[in-house]
Amino acid sequence: MEGKTKSFDGPISEMWLDAWRKSFTNKLNPDASIEEIRDLALSYKADQIPGVSNLVESKFYEILESTHENMDGDAWSAKLFEDPSHPATDVRFYNSVTKQTYEVNYKLTDNVNYIESHLEKYPDKPVITNPEVAEKMNNPLVSSGEFERHEVIKLSDEKFNKLLNAEYDLYLQEAAIIGGVLALS
Repeated sequence: MEGKTKSFDGPISEMWLDAWRKSFTNKLNPDASIEEIRDLALSYKADQIPGVSNLVESKFYEILESTHENMDGDAWSAKLFEDPSHPATDVRFYNSVTKQTYEVNYKLTDNVNYIESHLEKYPDKPVITNPEVAEKMNNPLVSSGEFERHEVIKLSDEKFNKLLNAEYDLYLQEAAIIGGVLALS
């Protein structure tokens, strides 16, 4: 597994692993290892994986968008709330010059109705969503993020497959070693 974890080096991979940690605060500690994350992923049944994947993709999107905001060089910064079920919003924006703050909900979706239902329930909480959905909305409370939905899902799926394949590759390597030892015997 050690060699496989090197494929998770780099900032995007670390953000994706952090999405797991922040999505499952009741099951993973803030510095959970890749092995602990892998064990959690493998603990789910096949029919649960799409829901788990969706949860991680959404948190990954939040982390990507917040990181982008914090690196764009303007006076605004973004801090995600620690509680994954924080009511109505995911992030607090802060302007270091004006001292202004506001809270926003991130939505990674292709469903305009999903955003509209959020706005009906929380009419004073703005939404940042992927560009392809934001351009369909005619609402001043809906803004476009930087990352398109398919990009986020593709990155997340690649990492998820690597995480699961690392485990299966390890089993295959063990089987090959045992087979080689038996052949030598």
